[in-house]
Amino acid sequence: MIYEFFGLPGAGKSFLSVVFSQSTGYKLISIGSLRERNFYFTCFCLLHPWETFILLYLLAKENINNIDLFKHKLRELFIEVLACEQKANRERNAIVDFGLAQFAISLFERKVDSRDLFFLVKILKPEKFFIKIVDCPVEVRKERMNKRGRIPRSSFGEEYVRMITPIWEYNYLQVRSFYLKNFKCEIINN
Repeated sequence: MIYEFFGLPGAGKSFLSVVFSQSTGYKLISIGSLRERNFYFTCFCLLHPWETFILLYLLAKENINNIDLFKHKLRELFIEVLACEQKANRERNAIVDFGLAQFAISLFERKVDSRDLFFLVKILKPEKFFIKIVDCPVEVRKERMNKRGRIPRSSFGEEYVRMITPIWEYNYLQVRSFYLKNFKCEIINN
């Protein structure tokens, strides 16, 4: 079983995944080097060509109008996420704090509906994944992000962050609802 943490930035996914790993003994998946990342990414692509194609197609389709954003998501998210998923597949029980479940929010730059999310059931096999949904009030998340000094995609400018934040909030609720209907889930109020 792969336990994936899902939530908005600052919700506490990373912290809770460490706590869960310590309490269960399940392996918390991390990629330690560029070589390891490339190895597991290549394995994922070779073992799951259709899933890789679907995700790459959606990434390109959704982000082609901003080539810098596309390159960022490709390098920093797509490759890392697929590498983590492949590494997690090797374990009997694994924990991923930023995997395919979370990627569903990062993929889109627009508001989504359930039709946009069909690919999740095809790629995330419901019988193989348990999604831990981390809910957290906006004020607490903002305080945490300010404290750690890192706001996602701030390198694209304040205007972009102001534009994308309400879209992330909306999409989080859509994807959350989709997961609750189609996957084994637990809601954690943090």
